[in-house]
Amino acid sequence: VLSAVNTTDAETAYGSLGRRATSFDELKELGVSIDEIVSIAKIFNEINGGNSKDMMDEIYQYLMKNVNDDNDYLVGNFLELKDGGDSYDFCNFAREMYDFELDFEKIKYLLDRSYELAQSYDHYKDIANVIMDSNSPDEWSEWAKELYKESESKVESVGDILDLAYSVGDTLEDDDWTLYLYERAMNESNSFRDMINTADAVSQFDGASKTWAKEIYQKAKGLAEEFDDYITLTNNVSHDMYLGDKDWGKELFEEAKEKATDIPELKALIELLINDDNFDDQEYGKKLSYEALDKCNDFDEYIQI
Repeated sequence: VLSAVNTTDAETAYGSLGRRATSFDELKELGVSIDEIVSIAKIFNEINGGNSKDMMDEIYQYLMKNVNDDNDYLVGNFLELKDGGDSYDFCNFAREMYDFELDFEKIKYLLDRSYELAQSYDHYKDIANVIMDSNSPDEWSEWAKELYKESESKVESVGDILDLAYSVGDTLEDDDWTLYLYERAMNESNSFRDMINTADAVSQFDGASKTWAKEIYQKAKGLAEEFDDYITLTNNVSHDMYLGDKDWGKELFEEAKEKATDIPELKALIELLINDDNFDDQEYGKKLSYEALDKCNDFDEYIQI
């Protein structure tokens, strides 16, 4: 259990003669911090299949007596596992264990428990991410692929698909599968927000062409209705982080301007021109500011401009 803490703390806990703490009271006498007590308690409980209720209750009482503004979050985290834990808890605990350099049998035990409790797409995805993001055995990569496939079968929204596509592209580096997921997201997008999020993701993916990204932005434009839609489209199309098409961005800016109906919306356009490096048109910003001033009706609106 004590091997879970870092080397210095472990040496302190064991003592110069290799002495081990055999009870919670002895652990406290050795000066182990609240953070370490929480870590040790979690590990002890999980390795024992959650059958350490008496010890958990004892440590919980200790934590409640010693909690303060700096460590009160620890009690909440501890209770999640004290009361059984869910898929997220076991998965996150496994992620922490990689830092402790514990053996893979213990890590796999936690990942298996996380899998047994998994219900949603992100449960399966998170387990796969932990496997791929950490120093896992090479043969576990096939396990991760199977988990991503299970995750795909559980997606419920375009956001889920885009999230999964990012993980598949970033960890597995499987361009074909990633492109398939982005195409699925595009085909299932029925709102402006879903479509532009898909366009943004595709524009940032090295395995996709800017031409295809622009086609998806055009689909997003077809779904745009409100001013906020148009200014978001204008910004993302122009931004170098996404499509980086300045000429089309200027055209979209004018369309957004036509949609502006009040002072806050005109202010948003002016700020794009003056403060955003992707536009940086001070003269046009000044011109639009004067136009906005002519439309102000009260003191607050003048102050905004």
